[in-house]
Amino acid sequence: MVTRDWHGRIIKADGPNHIMWKGGIKVGTKGYILTHRPNHHFTSSMGLVLYHRIVYESYHKCSLLPWAIIHHIDGNKLNNFPSNLKVMSKKQHDSVNMKNKWKAGIIKSRWD
Repeated sequence: MVTRDWHGRIIKADGPNHIMWKGGIKVGTKGYILTHRPNHHFTSSMGLVLYHRIVYESYHKCSLLPWAIIHHIDGNKLNNFPSNLKVMSKKQHDSVNMKNKWKAGIIKSRWD
């Protein structure tokens, strides 16, 4: 949206019209790619959606439910190829992440 003053000069510009617009894609604080999709059903208050959810929904021609977690199989949050994405519940995702951390030696079992 562009707002102009009575001389026709731009006062306020949002989205693609803003001078700092970078195509609507950025890496969020947790390392995931976010994309600007204000009309998507999982959009944030800022109009951003996790890009891997968009990729999964597009590739599988589906609409994910709110409880669905998209797991990056190789652990790389920036690798959003459809072959690297798998849908699962939070419980399944937590279990997979614990196993991966245990295998990598990041965490020890309580019996060690």
